[in-house]
Amino acid sequence: MRAVVWRVAIAAALLRGCFVGAEQLLAVEPTASQTRAGGSSDSLHWAYRAPERPVWPTANQASSTATAAWARNPIDRWTHPAMIEAGFEPSPEADRAMLLRRVTFALTGLPPTIDELDAFQSDTSPDAYERAVDRLLASPRHGERLATWWLDLARYADTHGYHTDAHRDLWPYRDWIVSAFNRNMPFDQFATWQLAGDLLPDATDEQRLATGFNRNSMINSEEGVIAEEFRVQYVADRVATTGAVFLGQTLDCARCHDHKYDPFTQRDYFRLFAYFNQLDENGVDGRHGNAEPTMLAPTRLEREELAEIRDRLAALERQMAARAVAAAADQTAWEREQASSATALPLPNDTALHLTFDNELAAEASEASDPTSNDSPSNNPPFDVPPATKPRIKLIGSAIYLPGKFNAALLFGGQTHVEVRGVEAATGSPSFALAVW
Repeated sequence: MRAVVWRVAIAAALLRGCFVGAEQLLAVEPTASQTRAGGSSDSLHWAYRAPERPVWPTANQASSTATAAWARNPIDRWTHPAMIEAGFEPSPEADRAMLLRRVTFALTGLPPTIDELDAFQSDTSPDAYERAVDRLLASPRHGERLATWWLDLARYADTHGYHTDAHRDLWPYRDWIVSAFNRNMPFDQFATWQLAGDLLPDATDEQRLATGFNRNSMINSEEGVIAEEFRVQYVADRVATTGAVFLGQTLDCARCHDHKYDPFTQRDYFRLFAYFNQLDENGVDGRHGNAEPTMLAPTRLEREELAEIRDRLAALERQMAARAVAAAADQTAWEREQASSATALPLPNDTALHLTFDNELAAEASEASDPTSNDSPSNNPPFDVPPATKPRIKLIGSAIYLPGKFNAALLFGGQTHVEVRGVEAATGSPSFALAVW
């Protein structure tokens, strides 16, 4: 449908010095083919008719001299005669403190501070009120105020709802909404990013983050429920929310049946349903935080810190690459020298176990694995550890020995292995490093 409904709080007129809030409804009429009967715009429900700006009454067109004298804008010229006809008199003009209090609440949701009240009451310039409004519109609190209404529409919450109502972290989406309002982002961009920001060409992290609008649905983590049932419910929630927020149309009824005079059929419903039914998600999820899939959403300060870390890391990697090139010749010479040396290298001081795998290992392993064996030097395996903390070794499989570099070498052909127990007791630590040569 081409119908788009957008409700936005706007600053209405000054009614005898009193700032009031109003709501503006903008709609685009759907095409005839999108209506059940395909009738003219006159036959459409008022909600689907394109709005037309009325002709504002001029001061000369005021219904009375009193209205002309009292009115400060075209709205006054409409409302004042109706008030008089109903037997009401306009309220007295608000004093400056009340005026600032009302406009501050309207634009920020908070009362003015004492300093702000004092400054406004002492400002006698003719544009003092206009400058106060500009200051409030430029305040970060103004974006927060507008965001509260949008977040209600977007069903934002810090928990999943349903059974355990577990915690979720969707505050980056909330902060993005606040930022978008404070930046006065154009509404077409604001809407597009939330509905399909991830589908834009070369989508940025900010555009993908905006699609959190579609991740605000309730999520069930209760055991025993049917996962597909709730996955489908999440899709239906997105259809209903998109219809209400962006189309100004309740679509829930069309999930089950057609309404005779509604422009949105059950077929239309499931065509929109299919758009959201392509998401990769689980019906039961969110027990331990956010449900998959997720994305990284660093703050501005974190992005700056990450960029600095990446720069430092890149510099270190360049240093490592240069060092590797410089040391390549020395490394080759050292390896060649060690390969031709007939002298065994000394073992590290913290060696817990050293198995030589020479031709004595079979007998030594047999004795060491026997709990009744004594600790005489002839029965001890070749460890450099105290007898009381000696690990136990056991050779499993065939003991086939071949000539080694210094002594014999044990062949591990796939059916032979060595079990070693008690290394942790010997070292006093569960961590170890293993080297074989």
